[in-house]
Parts: sequence; structure tokens; C-alpha cells
Amino acid sequence: MAYFGVNGNLRSITKVEYHMTCIWGKWLRRRSQKASRLTWEKFYGVILKRFPLPKPRLLINIWS
Repeated sequence: MAYFGVNGNLRSITKVEYHMTCIWGKWLRRRSQKASRLTWEKFYGVILKRFPLPKPRLLINIWS
């Protein structure tokens, strides 16, 4: 994210972070033999609290 964390790109990298979270949850649910074990509530409530993804942030201000 350091390369893309410039002003003007924050909305785009926030969307990438959202979709990355959805894909991670989808693949974690697919790993189980019983697909209904991991719900979205459990994913957001337990897994993301224990293993948080880095939040997108503005690292470089190229336009003052």
C-alpha cells in the first residue's frame, strides 16, 4: 500500500481492502466441510478482531 497510498487514491485502496476482506471470508468458509460453520457475523466479530487487516491510509502527500 505504500506505493498506492498517495492522496487521490484513498477511495480506491479502501475498495480494494473491502473486496479483500470479502474474498478472505469466502475462502475461509470454503475450507470447512460444513459450509454453514463460519457466518459473516462470526467472521467479522471473531476473526477480524483477532487477525485485523491493515487499514488503508494516506502515506505520501504529493499535492500540498
